Amino acid sequence: MENSKVSQKILGNTGFIAFVGFLSAFVPMSTDLYLPALPSMINSFHTNVQTLNLTITFFFLFYAISMLFWGPLSDKHGRKIILSIGMILYTLGSFLCFISPTVTTLIFARILQAIGSGSAVSVATAMMKDVYTGKKLVAMLATVHSMVFI
Repeated sequence: MENSKVSQKILGNTGFIAFVGFLSAFVPMSTDLYLPALPSMINSFHTNVQTLNLTITFFFLFYAISMLFWGPLSDKHGRKIILSIGMILYTLGSFLCFISPTVTTLIFARILQAIGSGSAVSVATAMMKDVYTGKKLVAMLATVHSMVFI
């Protein structure tokens, strides 16, 4: 395969791209599924818009910070274990969002969700760099990001 370092034996090229696209979609999914519920959450949590908006602000802040750590950790300890830890944190954060009795608990659950989703995006990008190089890498990254936007 031209401009490719490793061949994907289990998933194949299409399956690999779909998997990386799925991982890259964690952040948009985590916000797009969440935003429509915000107006009703104000009443449910007996809070105001400013406090509830912290769930979004802190999500993106901790997502951005966590990406700085997940990438180097996946280089040092391997993609699979770091991705697994991140997905466990994301799942735990999602469950805590579901059962949150207060807006404060929801904020902390969203932070946990953000930290977990940072691993998905970091590891997905690192996996692309493991498999492709040069123009093929650029083309595959464009394909993945197009899938995420759709």
